[in-house]
Amino acid sequence: MRDKAEITYLSNEFEMGDFGMGGIHIRRGGYVTPSSIFTESLFAERGLRWVTQAHVTGLEKGRASMEFLDGRDGEETFDLAMLLPPFKGVGLKAMNRQGIDITERLFAPSGFMKVDADYTPKPFETWRASDWPRTYQSSAYPNLFAAGIAFAPPHPISRPRQSPKGTNITPAPPRTGMPSAMIGKTVARSIVDMIQGAKEPRYAASMAEMGGCLRCFSRSQSLPGNGCSHHGLPHRA
Repeated sequence: MRDKAEITYLSNEFEMGDFGMGGIHIRRGGYVTPSSIFTESLFAERGLRWVTQAHVTGLEKGRASMEFLDGRDGEETFDLAMLLPPFKGVGLKAMNRQGIDITERLFAPSGFMKVDADYTPKPFETWRASDWPRTYQSSAYPNLFAAGIAFAPPHPISRPRQSPKGTNITPAPPRTGMPSAMIGKTVARSIVDMIQGAKEPRYAASMAEMGGCLRCFSRSQSLPGNGCSHHGLPHRA
């Protein structure tokens, strides 16, 4: 049915293949390809149009208004549109035994539960994989845990970007639980570092396959079977 429709993919990603995790590198056919090239190629082969760095500001019948990262205004017309709003929690209210509202203590403004993550505001350059949770345990109550995607991410993974008008135009982290969100940006960066260092990356997949140090996400610095050479930590999937 694709030949009967003109399909446009609209995204707040800085470039195609960001996936909310700063992009990845894919090893296929003996080549290591950035996900931006890989994704654009797949879309081009199928005749799909894409629009990135866009934020929808309004909807009318058959028309979507938008703001772009560079400050421009634009619009897209459509016969059928499917838009995904930002993910939010269900908006639970939490009360202690004295009847005092402790919602802000347990939940982030997004409605997701605060867990054993580092929610300290800090610049992108200082973000680390260790900011992300390991057990999903509430910092307020030790017998309370967030199940899967119910936890509040400590920050995005992709580099945050704003338009000149101050509008945040940045994709959210993947809502698939800790592993994909936690490893995304750092694994991609590790693979880039290996490529730039003229070291052949053996894998471009999960940390379980890469066998690296979960604290620094380094393969080149790790000692097979002995753990990380500069953290002295055992390898963990």
